[in-house]
Amino acid sequence: MLSGFQLRQARRARGWSQAYCAKKLGVSQSYVAMLEAGQRPASQRLARKARQPLCLPPTSLPLPEPFEPPLPVDDQVFAEHLANLGWQPFGYVKNPHRRVLNPAEVLLTGLAQDNLEIRAVEALTWVLLQVDETVHPWLVRNARVWNLQNRLGYLTDLARRLEPDRTGLGELWEQLDASRLAAEDTLCNASMRPTMREWERTHRPSAAAHWNLLTTLDLEHIMYQFENDETES
Repeated sequence: MLSGFQLRQARRARGWSQAYCAKKLGVSQSYVAMLEAGQRPASQRLARKARQPLCLPPTSLPLPEPFEPPLPVDDQVFAEHLANLGWQPFGYVKNPHRRVLNPAEVLLTGLAQDNLEIRAVEALTWVLLQVDETVHPWLVRNARVWNLQNRLGYLTDLARRLEPDRTGLGELWEQLDASRLAAEDTLCNASMRPTMREWERTHRPSAAAHWNLLTTLDLEHIMYQFENDETES
C-alpha cells in the first residue's frame, strides 16, 4: 500500500516539487507534506490516482477491507489481472482497461477459487513474490478468514525454495503453520476425481503433505516460467 516514503521517493524520481505533485493529484501541498511525513494515510482514491503519474508499482495500491474474493472468478478476468501485474506467460492478454490490483489481492483471489485453470495456479508463487512484506499481516489475517492458510502456506514453501534469501517468507510460513488446517484440501482443484485424488495423495511432495494438500505442483513445474520472466525483464 502507498506509504509516505514511497510517495516521496516517486515524487523525487520524477523531479517534482511537493507543490507540483499536489497539483497533479488534485490535493493541497500541505496534504502531500503530511502524507510524506507519515502524518496522514493515503486514501484508496488517492493511491489509485497517484499510481500512473508517479509510476508507482501495483504494491502501492490499496487492499480491500474486508476482503471478499469473487467466487468464482472468470478465467479470462483472472488471466488479465496476472498479465497486468507483469506475468509474462499471460502477456498476450494484458488489458489496459482492466483495473490493476495489488498483487496480494490477486493472490488471495486465486487461492480462494474452488477451481482455477492450471496455468493460473502455476503463476501464484510468482505473484506471492511480488507481494510487499509489509502486507504479510493482511495476507495471514484474510487467509485465516477464508481458510486459505494451507494453500498459501504451500506457496510460501515454494517461494522460500525459489528465493531462500527473501526476507519475511520464513516468518510468513511460521504464522501460517501455526494455524494449519487438518482438513485435506486441493490447490484450487476441487473437481478432481476420486482416482486422481488417490494418485495425487501418493505422489505429492512432502511439503504438500505437510500442508494437507492434494497437489503434485512443485518447483520443476514453474521454474522454467521464472527463467523466462528473468530473460524478458
